[in-house]
Amino acid sequence: MQTQPFHAGEREVQTRVGVADKMAAVGEKVLRPYLIEQHRAFYAHLPMLLVASADCRDRLWATALYGEPGFVASPDERTLSVKLSLSASDPLFMQFTKGQRYAVLGLEFSSRRRNRANGRVIAASADELVLEVEQSFGNCPKYIVPREICAHSPVDAVQPEAISSLLGPVAELISEADTLFIASRAAPAVGSLTEPMAGYDISHRGGVVGFVHQLDTHTLAFADFRGNNFFNTLGNIMTDTETALLFIDYQSGDHLHLNGEASLLWADDGPLPVAGYARNVLFRMKSGYWVKQASPYRWANTGGGQGDTPA
Repeated sequence: MQTQPFHAGEREVQTRVGVADKMAAVGEKVLRPYLIEQHRAFYAHLPMLLVASADCRDRLWATALYGEPGFVASPDERTLSVKLSLSASDPLFMQFTKGQRYAVLGLEFSSRRRNRANGRVIAASADELVLEVEQSFGNCPKYIVPREICAHSPVDAVQPEAISSLLGPVAELISEADTLFIASRAAPAVGSLTEPMAGYDISHRGGVVGFVHQLDTHTLAFADFRGNNFFNTLGNIMTDTETALLFIDYQSGDHLHLNGEASLLWADDGPLPVAGYARNVLFRMKSGYWVKQASPYRWANTGGGQGDTPA
């Protein structure tokens, strides 16, 4: 019996948009249980890897791991190994355990290439993470703002600042963002032989500065722009509202980590916070951390902001 390429939440969104049959055929071709050689080489020359996983309290977080090119390697088509230099101030510091679910996003800002993978942790130590790949696929370059590394700065393990609301510098960073990363996960399917296994995902979202709208001291909204119709993030949200956001200050190296719950809003059901689009994602934060100089890199925007496309 063949497993569906997309889980029930993803298919629900695809059906509402009218692309379910088309995407079933696409998914069978592009969603692979291994890394193709091109993707293995791609991960190996990245200086940054975006990661989604949960902490010991089952709270989902999105973060970024950094290193010199080669800090991520693929010894075989089903494995990624990562040399860890995770700061003690990161919400996922010392949180990885054998068997734990994860997702990664490899993104090269300069070429706007990106690839995603997810699976389970094979082994974890203070200085290395070994990951089993259960699913891998590529993504289009839409809405990625081109950037180049322009400086290096040492990373100091500073005490993270707990965030309880979106005020002050937090609100300012969000209002000036042209990029965010969103982590999500699918709830396990029960009693089905054809449903894919539950998994985690981390995805890029980008647009012109101001594409993320702050509705109050705990709530954000942004439009779901036209994309590849996989609907991994939106489909996950349909099955499990637990979500996390990562904002990076590319000039200071600071990280803003937010954990919360997300919901999907449709224009067909009523007015949206961000008008003019078919769908919005609504995110309400539960907790967060501001980590100063979490990244050793400083990035320069080399291509201007990417325009959005109404969906």
